[in-house]
Amino acid sequence: MIDWLARKTIKNYKDLENAEVQRKYIGLSGKLGIICNLFLCNLKITTGLAISSVAIISDGVNNLTDMLSSGIAMISSKLSSVPADEEHPYGHGRYEYIASLIVSFIIFYAALELGKKAIGKIIAKESIVISGFAVILLFISVVVKFWMYSYNHKIDRKIDSILIRGIARDSVNDALITSGIIVSLLIERFLKIPVDGYLSLFLSVLIAYNGYSLMKDTVDYLLGKQISQELLNQIDKIIKKGKYIRGYHDLQLHDYGRGKIIGSVHVEIPKNIMAENIHESIDEVEQEILKKTSVCISIHMDPTYLIEDMKNENGVL
Repeated sequence: MIDWLARKTIKNYKDLENAEVQRKYIGLSGKLGIICNLFLCNLKITTGLAISSVAIISDGVNNLTDMLSSGIAMISSKLSSVPADEEHPYGHGRYEYIASLIVSFIIFYAALELGKKAIGKIIAKESIVISGFAVILLFISVVVKFWMYSYNHKIDRKIDSILIRGIARDSVNDALITSGIIVSLLIERFLKIPVDGYLSLFLSVLIAYNGYSLMKDTVDYLLGKQISQELLNQIDKIIKKGKYIRGYHDLQLHDYGRGKIIGSVHVEIPKNIMAENIHESIDEVEQEILKKTSVCISIHMDPTYLIEDMKNENGVL
């Protein structure tokens, strides 16, 4: 279904290397997330109040925070598309990372609130009244959350977004959490064992860990995480097949957010060849790297050998 929605709402939706298309996918995820989480929030809070279950009410509040996360995803997709300016010459692509950090804080807050309510439930030794209708509503919630995980996971595979990856991870955790609540309700119904509060406490720890994982991944990007080996290999192959280039060193890449990786590299070129000839070859390498990897790279030429040496090594230039 997500492919159909992308086809209907995103121009050139198959051009996944295009930064603008990638941002449109993030925006689509945000819109779907707001709709789904608003529905689930109302469903769970209404059900939780009807049967006096703090676990279900807290899960509904968690869906409210998920809705905020989806809204942040939409806003960040807009902000990160703002063109570069005098104060931000490399663009605003890192807004996506900042948005991911905010989402991680929201997840932590949800975990804290759930833990507080769970402890109160345990101390008060409250029990809940279960109904078949409540179980059906929660089962619907599980199905919706697994669908949300599915489309976010698919979008992440298409555009490689840490923000969407975090939302997908949160969605599958929510599905598992609600499944656990259904199990606890059935245990209380048939075995008369009050596990609602204890399960809520366990779920709060699980949600907090999810927030920690997302925060750690996001901070890695903000601090300058190593560029993926796959991208490095692509650039390596393009440079090495460049005419007159014998080798290279000091390859540096800097990630400024979606569609904005800037770098530089030193290549070894012949000492005894016309500058016009080698400059044209270097331009071709820079353009091929930009076209195939979206990396804007500046190549510095180091004259280190005689062209006859390369002929002797390879037999032909």
